[in-house]
Amino acid sequence: MASKQQAVDMTVLPLIGYVFSFCVTEVFKTDYNFVNEVDQPKWVVHVHWEWYKPVFCTVTALAGFGSYLIWRSSKLDNLPRNVTDTALTVYYIQMILFWLYYPALEYFRSLPISTVMISSTAVTAIVTTAKFWGIRRIAGIIMIPYLIMLSYHVTWNVYMFTKEDVSKPSTLKK
Repeated sequence: MASKQQAVDMTVLPLIGYVFSFCVTEVFKTDYNFVNEVDQPKWVVHVHWEWYKPVFCTVTALAGFGSYLIWRSSKLDNLPRNVTDTALTVYYIQMILFWLYYPALEYFRSLPISTVMISSTAVTAIVTTAKFWGIRRIAGIIMIPYLIMLSYHVTWNVYMFTKEDVSKPSTLKK
């Protein structure tokens, strides 16, 4: 029973953290339309929240379940704890970086900082996927949709960052 509870906890934890980060940012930010004021690519899907949110939640939960599979591998496969602990530590670092991305973008309204945050998250998630793959291949495979979502976010952020006109006074800053 404890293993089932651990599976649920590790699957839902990334979502809880991101929802908490999102809600706190929404409460404290002063300018809701910051991202809408920045040049957006034609392919941006944030205008299609009705299908983006379920996809986002699904791939984030899959990544969380992948972390559970790694944790369980240390128990069932008698792997050295340092192998699984390293993989899980890298996973938790990327998860925290991802939680900090939204406040950097929406609360602090910083395209440079949010671009660095999401890019760091993506690089750390690639390392996480490689470590997961080496321990338990299915855990690495189910991280791939998460990597695709992060690739989208990195591309979107870089697009906004490179299109921001820094030569004129910005109305986006506090």
